[in-house]
Amino acid sequence: MGNVGFIEDEGKSEVLKPECVEAISKASNLQILLGCDYRQLSEAFTHRTIEAHGDVVTTPLNRELAIYARDALAKAVYDRLFTWLVRRLNDSLKPQTARKNAVMGILDIYGFEIFERNGFEQFCINFCNEKLQQLFIELTLKSEQEEYLREGIEWEPVEYFNNKVICDLIEEKHKGIISLLDEECLRPGDATDLTFLEKINEKLTYHQHYISHRKADIKTQKIMGRDEFQLIHYAGNVTYNVKGFLDKNNDLLFRDLREAMTKTKNSITQEIFPVSELNSKKRPETAITQFRDSLNNLMSILMDKEPSYIRCIKPNDFKMAGQFDDKIVTHQVKYLGLMENLRVRRAGFAYRRPYELFLNRYKCLSPVTWPNFRGPAKEGVQAIVSHLGYDKDEYRMGKTKIFIRFPKTLFTTEDAFQAKKHDIAAIIQSHWKGLMQRRRYKKMKESAVIIQKWIRRFLAQRLAEKRRKAAIVIRRFINGFITRNGPETEENRAFMELAKAQYLLRLSRSLPQKLLDNSWPPYPHVCKEYASSVIKYDRHGYKPRETSSPLDQQKSGKTFKIKHNLPLEYVLELVLTTESDNLLLLRIPPDMKKDKLLFDYDVFYINNFYSSITKISIY
Repeated sequence: MGNVGFIEDEGKSEVLKPECVEAISKASNLQILLGCDYRQLSEAFTHRTIEAHGDVVTTPLNRELAIYARDALAKAVYDRLFTWLVRRLNDSLKPQTARKNAVMGILDIYGFEIFERNGFEQFCINFCNEKLQQLFIELTLKSEQEEYLREGIEWEPVEYFNNKVICDLIEEKHKGIISLLDEECLRPGDATDLTFLEKINEKLTYHQHYISHRKADIKTQKIMGRDEFQLIHYAGNVTYNVKGFLDKNNDLLFRDLREAMTKTKNSITQEIFPVSELNSKKRPETAITQFRDSLNNLMSILMDKEPSYIRCIKPNDFKMAGQFDDKIVTHQVKYLGLMENLRVRRAGFAYRRPYELFLNRYKCLSPVTWPNFRGPAKEGVQAIVSHLGYDKDEYRMGKTKIFIRFPKTLFTTEDAFQAKKHDIAAIIQSHWKGLMQRRRYKKMKESAVIIQKWIRRFLAQRLAEKRRKAAIVIRRFINGFITRNGPETEENRAFMELAKAQYLLRLSRSLPQKLLDNSWPPYPHVCKEYASSVIKYDRHGYKPRETSSPLDQQKSGKTFKIKHNLPLEYVLELVLTTESDNLLLLRIPPDMKKDKLLFDYDVFYINNFYSSITKISIY
């Protein structure tokens, strides 16, 4: 729409580029913009219809008024479309069921705008900031009073700068700048920005917060133009240039344009330009009046809410971290109204904190409350402030909070707390070291248990192995004892050897004392085989000859020849050699040798000599 241009011929304007009007009024199937009639829209841009005393008069517009009409339509479309979009969003966010809801709203305001050249927009923005500052102060004082009353503390009047006088200067009925601006926009005749400036200079020259060029001092006049005026806001002086005030405030939409928009085929533009407007005879409100009404509505909403403030400070103009420009920060602190809020808070009790939080933070400052206080929190706080030596005028004890009047008192308390932190740090360190040592001890204990477990397991395994081996030995011994009279096996071999050795020991202690004694100790069963077997050695070559006892030969039916029969009483001595040759020597009397009965010595190898011997026969 901004591309629509006009030319003027004999005081009558004409559309310079009709194709631009045709583009914005398209209503094809593929694209719908305004969706209105092309010819009707072109006629509305260049002509104006006026009803006066029942007569309808259509007059052409010059180029300047045509441009004004075009801009007015563009602003109206933008404004109404934006409002429609916000309303649609709000309707979509409403809950489906009717219920009471807790709502949180965010109001984003940068603050005052003070540029080298300030116009109508800056005037509106700064007026909004004045209203919000007034609201903030009222709510701050109100919240202070309510909190004091709630805590049972007597309220003391607080002196502060009340910017209501500036708000009245701008919006007071019939006297304020807004009323004078609307009056100048609506009056008949040739009204201009300079006539508006002359009017406010005349009406407001008495006001202490309004400065005109004539009223300003010489220093201000040098930097202030004759088409400017200055307002002393709570944040500082702002100079406004009146150029464009009337045009930006008026924004009247001619009836022809409204009628063209009501016949559009676009559903959205039909909704934002209702037909009912054509029947209304009321003059549209100016931009500043709409702004003021919207702002007052916002103030009414905020007054019913519980505000919380987040003040954002831009540290520098380069978006760099760690850099603070003192001039920029001071400017924002001033124009955000922080100083006024701080003055209000510091005029009363600058610091207030619930007893529980105050006690938890500063309990280390009193031996009564450290390390733990078992009584009510209020009594603990009283013990702390008494120990610190607070004066009576420095603090108040409310129902749930402690109120401290002077920042110095709080700073002293905080300094004491910071100094006490070293002792607290030592306590924390001791507990931490104790904790680490306990963890280390538990870890060592667990390791020791694991080592003990494996050692006990090893010892248990070794003991079990010993028991198993012992059980095997005992079992073999028992089995050997049970099978000692049977054939020789691995189990009874040792038992048999033991029986032999025991027999020999018994035999050594119970041999016959006389040669004629035929008794012989009984031999064990294991020696039975050897008791009946004798090996004869040849007297010449000492070669063994296998033989058997006469008893065995008789049992087997064999015949044998006795060479010599020597009575036992003739045997003088039986001699066992000391060597390992298993020889038995028999010594006989010399006369028997003469009788050729035997040689000097007959050698016998007796495999088993445990049986009873009554005589010796030589075969």
